[in-house]
Amino acid sequence: MRSSSSVVIGGLALLGAGCGGAVGQTRPTVIIEEGQLFIVDQLSSDEVPMEIRFELDSEVIGAESERPLEVLAEFIASHSELGAIEVHGHTDEQGTPAYNMALSRRRARAVVAFLAAAGADRDRLRARGFGDRRPVTRDTTPDARARNRRVEFVIVTEL
Repeated sequence: MRSSSSVVIGGLALLGAGCGGAVGQTRPTVIIEEGQLFIVDQLSSDEVPMEIRFELDSEVIGAESERPLEVLAEFIASHSELGAIEVHGHTDEQGTPAYNMALSRRRARAVVAFLAAAGADRDRLRARGFGDRRPVTRDTTPDARARNRRVEFVIVTEL
């Protein structure tokens, strides 16, 4: 749940063409909260951050994550006052620590490359991988592991 002190920027409604004609669609919204950027789906009432997904055991960004990342790139490009943005890659505990570190770094670099190609200033972006060293939970259930596999966007003060 997001606090009421969140700053919401963006969120323009788009009209797209669907199979049966014009269908109302909304674009993802970027929220700034506690020094992080979150991408949320406006259609979701609980503002759960959208996940950046990858192909299995790969740094290839999933097609469902492209539009949210494009919106984030537009946001970063239009808000230079935010300074630098670090892209933090995280994994679950499955696999060796060395493998997880390498995978998290590759994924963070892939997201930075995508954002830069979509218009964000490359000089303001940094990729960092943390492997499984910063879990949000120590539980090993499939749901917990999924929460630990994540990408975070952190605003940093110096370039």
